[in-house]
Amino acid sequence: MVYARGGGICTSLVHVSLFLFFLGLGDLLLNINTTVGITTVVPITICAFLSERQTASSANC
Repeated sequence: MVYARGGGICTSLVHVSLFLFFLGLGDLLLNINTTVGITTVVPITICAFLSERQTASSANC
């Protein structure tokens, strides 16, 4: 199995595609309505940092 160990390339591609999707969503909403864009971008950013911290701490096991 190609992705049997820790996810491999498939997991990385999913993470990159999700990152680009949310980046584009934030950019679109900031251009349409700044208030809605900020209230959307801030939680996305917080969740991204929390997810990264959780991934980094589980990688140290």
